[in-house]
Amino acid sequence: MPEYSYDITQYDSHPYAQTHPSHLSMISNLFGVKAPGWKKARILELGCAAGGNIIPLAIEAPEAEIVGIDLSKNQINEGIKHIEALGLKNIKLSHRSITDINQDDGLFDYIICHGVWSWVPEEVRQKIFGIIRNNMSEKGVAYVSYNTLPGWGMVLGVREMMKYHTKHITNHSEKAQQARLLLKFIGDGLQNDNSPYANFLQSEINLLSRQGDHYLLHEYLEEDNNPVYFHNFVEQANQYNLSYLSDTNLAEMFAHNLPEQFSKEISKINDIIRSNQYIDFIRNKRFRCTLLTHSHNKIDRNLSFDKIKKFSLSFSGACNDEIHENSFEEGTPLSFSNGVVTLTVKSSISKRAMWLLKNQKGKPMSFKALCQKTTKELTGVNIKEVESHLIQDLNLLRLVLGGLIHLHEEDGNYTTQPTSRPKVCELAQYQSKFKNYVTNKRHELVAFNPIEHCFFQELDGTKTIKEIIPNLVNAVLKGKAQLVSEDGNPITNKSELENRIPTLCEKMLDKFAGWALLTN
Repeated sequence: MPEYSYDITQYDSHPYAQTHPSHLSMISNLFGVKAPGWKKARILELGCAAGGNIIPLAIEAPEAEIVGIDLSKNQINEGIKHIEALGLKNIKLSHRSITDINQDDGLFDYIICHGVWSWVPEEVRQKIFGIIRNNMSEKGVAYVSYNTLPGWGMVLGVREMMKYHTKHITNHSEKAQQARLLLKFIGDGLQNDNSPYANFLQSEINLLSRQGDHYLLHEYLEEDNNPVYFHNFVEQANQYNLSYLSDTNLAEMFAHNLPEQFSKEISKINDIIRSNQYIDFIRNKRFRCTLLTHSHNKIDRNLSFDKIKKFSLSFSGACNDEIHENSFEEGTPLSFSNGVVTLTVKSSISKRAMWLLKNQKGKPMSFKALCQKTTKELTGVNIKEVESHLIQDLNLLRLVLGGLIHLHEEDGNYTTQPTSRPKVCELAQYQSKFKNYVTNKRHELVAFNPIEHCFFQELDGTKTIKEIIPNLVNAVLKGKAQLVSEDGNPITNKSELENRIPTLCEKMLDKFAGWALLTN
């Protein structure tokens, strides 16, 4: 039997925020399917790699029972090593095929299948649906990600070109290298071609140049890569008595986020599958993260503010304007943006509320707390006025569906206010011993540059910043990290480093707070 390809070139084992059971539970509850509380749930991940997506869950929820399977023995062994080092008893990784799962494995409240469905043969894709039908609890939720058409239509040509060029190469590193050389050859030859197809190829080549070999090998050069239209995916799921619940990004489900000429017509379609298929056509969508539930569960997509106010709210963007003495007065415009959506408000209540959410640095805040804190910031208004204003004038429901504000089941188990002896979360501290990227408390991957990495490893809750500074100075002097002056040259003078590093530490600590890495 040939060595399994994922053991030769392992796929990176990372957290994926959109797969977190608390997010799946929030969406499920939002649409009327009362999913079990995730912290005491049974959770299964199909294709777990080294457990990078579920080991953080085991730390967060010691009463949960978490199971991961993967066909790569090397990945499973690596994950088991970390589980044992962390002393976790509520998670088990197994070297198994998806086709081996049966009813003896029991029922799971949450089933996660990320980066698998499109990249396995037809019989395995159908087995995944079978596992969801047979091994998911009554109110359970399953997450499945997959490549979609029409977005992958043109991309398939690039994939076939790369596969054709490398079809006689068996060595994985050489295969990836030759694929890159082909892309460079084509890109260089298209420098002066401004045709639509040439522009598409250049864009795709630029995208792939930023990806690692594992991505090229498993996304473009793997034997199986089977994109489907969204409606076809749902039709297949329906055959297993599974219903489409939602996608993980609420904003992408609703037509009113499209340009007006599209949203007006698509909003008339009283069928979530058809309307979303048209949205995919318009957006040329190439990837989906879809949630499924049993067809006997009644789904209620009639959203109202009463539904969302029981969740916590977060805003991960910035204020676009400089704050001055009159910024929060009635009538003065103030705009906020997350890089995709921009909101301009003039009401003092709306501005204060958005400013409070902005200063949370992405940390969720309950609607009740937002109303209370907004009221304290203002004079002459009561909490009922604030609540009514945020519902009707600021229209928080519209901001949620538009993607500017996000919903959460919890406020977040971390702090954005560093203590005098800053401490980073347990898992991230452990991970930083082996690599320059870690998992934060929002279940996201955070990567460090060398000086950030050195500083991060010092934050164990026992030292003040003043005590850490000499260690950072020595790290730079020993070449473990580098500071560069304004003229672009490395700083090697000890006294200059001692002058610069305190300010740098303040900036890095503030950054770590915004990255959800600090704990009390």
